[in-house]
Amino acid sequence: MKSKKVTLFIVSAGTFFFFSCASISNVQTDENQTLTQDSEVFLESSDSTENPSFLTAENITNDEQYLDSAILEEDVTETVAEESIPEEPVLSPEEIFLDSLNDISFELVSSPAEISKGKVFKEPFVVKVINQLNEPVCDFPVLVKYPVKREVSVLVFEETVIKSGADGLVSILPEVKGFAANTKVTFSPAIPEDLNQDIVEKVAALEKEVSAPLKIKSDVVRKGAVLFIWDFNELNKPTGNSYDILSEFRSNGVYNVGNAPVNETSDIGKNKTTLYKQNYEIIGTDFGYLIGGTIKFVQPVTKVDDGYEAQLIADIYAIDMSSGKEIFATTVENTSVGANWNKCVSASKSELAKKIVNELFYGL
Repeated sequence: MKSKKVTLFIVSAGTFFFFSCASISNVQTDENQTLTQDSEVFLESSDSTENPSFLTAENITNDEQYLDSAILEEDVTETVAEESIPEEPVLSPEEIFLDSLNDISFELVSSPAEISKGKVFKEPFVVKVINQLNEPVCDFPVLVKYPVKREVSVLVFEETVIKSGADGLVSILPEVKGFAANTKVTFSPAIPEDLNQDIVEKVAALEKEVSAPLKIKSDVVRKGAVLFIWDFNELNKPTGNSYDILSEFRSNGVYNVGNAPVNETSDIGKNKTTLYKQNYEIIGTDFGYLIGGTIKFVQPVTKVDDGYEAQLIADIYAIDMSSGKEIFATTVENTSVGANWNKCVSASKSELAKKIVNELFYGL
């Protein structure tokens, strides 16, 4: 009877052993014959140049034991190697959330143009949520922050969470009637309520937020204003109404503007309510706003390397003539350098006036 030969490769102590046999232990041949004493087994060593040793079934038991020992040693080595692999640290829900944001980004799609106070935006603010493959991400919660009203000079914001649609888009059309503003609508990842909200700074550090400008210009262009803004000299004495601010208003299209009828140096220290009432008795609501304040030197003009330096500070407020309520207040500073006293002071007053009128245009 002929035996079928199969070659096995076992590595031990740097030597390859080739076992050619029908079976090592209790395995049948293709003819379903059990290994008998007539079967032949050959042992070859890669280190030997001699003819293969001849073994009979009588001494194969020793070879089986050697094989078992080699296999056992290999199993132990594998087990030790597996046990030596350190376990990966368990991430907290907050860490998992922060890690997920690495694949997300926001893209500003569109934003509406500037409007005037009392008008409404005709188009929404739109942002798209995408992944690293530039594919839209749906059902992603986005925190949207936008202004809802003004309390004197402070804009009050509201926050809402909107989930992105199937196209990855998030849109909002905020109601902004009754106030002016020059600010932004922001879009950022919303932190799930069940997570520690203290990670807000870590979310911000990922710089995922995008914003769109929101501009609402005051109706002062249409309603006009009377001014009670006084210039002071370096000795802190009033010298007259601010011509620079009056001129800046007119250069920006506000022609229904002039100095208030109640406007003497003795009126400078009056209570704002009293000043409003005295002017209201004369002009009523012919003008939309009473804008008052002072422009003073922070310190006397000083000599610097490039010439002379003038530091000015303005405290400005505005009262709605129809309600008598103070609706705006701000403090603005400016520093300018000129070749001489006149040039540095003139430049500083002009630059300060531009800043003040710009704030009034988006603050009244």
